[in-house]
Amino acid sequence: MKRSANVLARCLPAAGLLLLTLCLTLPCSAQGQAGQSSVTRRIGAIKSINDDVITLAPDSGAEINVRVTGTTRILRVTPGEKSLKNASPAQLQDLQVGDRILVGGETSADAKSIAASSIVLMKRSDVEARQEQVVKDWQRGVGGLVTAVDSAGRTVTISVTGFGGTRSVVIHASEATVIRRYAPDSMKFEDAKPSTLEEIHPSDQLRARGNGRPGAAELTADEIVSGSFRNVAGIVKSVDAATGTISVDDVLSKKSVQVRIAPESQLRKLPAEIDRNRLARWVGQQMVALVDIQAERLTFSRC
Repeated sequence: MKRSANVLARCLPAAGLLLLTLCLTLPCSAQGQAGQSSVTRRIGAIKSINDDVITLAPDSGAEINVRVTGTTRILRVTPGEKSLKNASPAQLQDLQVGDRILVGGETSADAKSIAASSIVLMKRSDVEARQEQVVKDWQRGVGGLVTAVDSAGRTVTISVTGFGGTRSVVIHASEATVIRRYAPDSMKFEDAKPSTLEEIHPSDQLRARGNGRPGAAELTADEIVSGSFRNVAGIVKSVDAATGTISVDDVLSKKSVQVRIAPESQLRKLPAEIDRNRLARWVGQQMVALVDIQAERLTFSRC
């Protein structure tokens, strides 16, 4: 099955760049004695602020009220920070709707509110600026199909297809290079797991960002993300809207393939007036996925 690096390039959404979670050094959750309140932490976005009460929309679970007192410690960090080393003091009036916060404190007996002992603030404007910069960094990177991996030399060679044809690019990875791999059941960037060069194989899709000139034959990577995706193009045999599945006759394997459409899958319809000869050439040359396969452990939905 021919594969396309275009699939991987589409899997780097701004909202999935791991900048929206504050993984910082606050005390972990701990349960108190029976009948007492518990000390916990919550991460989410500010929904509203009413005097000294913040309504927090957590990343998971129901909304909860956060009560800010005179002893609450509020710190502001910038996206990308992994600790509070460079945090700066902030005040309650610095918080706005849409900002991201990490709250640590004691929950009430009914678990509907938290008396905040600490709040770590990440401004929405900072997050958006950081997201924009990271997306630009990835766009300036390079992506293609893996042709060779040298784990000892810490290099990966990829085949990159562009308007000028196909060329080889050698990706250099240092010990500081962040390496991730897409989970076998997700195409979401935020679900990608820490990985190693040993887990990268020929025919994988790979994208890297780092230091290198456009069109250069080498790139020193700051970050690498890889995955194994299957693409299919063919004729639709049947559609089951109730189960969200499509049966397709794959033009390469000549076999029937079951495609599952997930809620996050992206579907596009080609214009009716498109030239059939142009379409046939395009399919034959590119074999870009018309839909994303979700079968045989390749349960990749789209971001």
